[in-house]
Amino acid sequence: MGPGNYSIRKPVQSETVDMSVDPITQAAWYQAVDAMEFGGVAIEIFNPSGSPLIISTGDVGEEDDNILPYTIPPGGTSGPYMFELKAGRPLSFKALDADVNNGRLIVNLFG
Repeated sequence: MGPGNYSIRKPVQSETVDMSVDPITQAAWYQAVDAMEFGGVAIEIFNPSGSPLIISTGDVGEEDDNILPYTIPPGGTSGPYMFELKAGRPLSFKALDADVNNGRLIVNLFG
């Protein structure tokens, strides 16, 4: 297995957000994960919506879309996005150009 080939590894943590129950909007950050159980070095995200999303690892009220330079494109799986995510950090999302209120956002963290 070569370095960076995360698609064949098993995630150390996986989270699913039902966006019909918990919409992701342009107005506010949605905290998909209160605190990552494990640390990781990459994430892969399935965004089935029609809107790109932005991501933050900042605490509630301290989210910042400039921390991570990633825009999660709509319409499928993207990544892996390489960055260190320490255990205990939150993971939040915000819609970029339209509120999202359907589909399931899936986040896989790789160690």
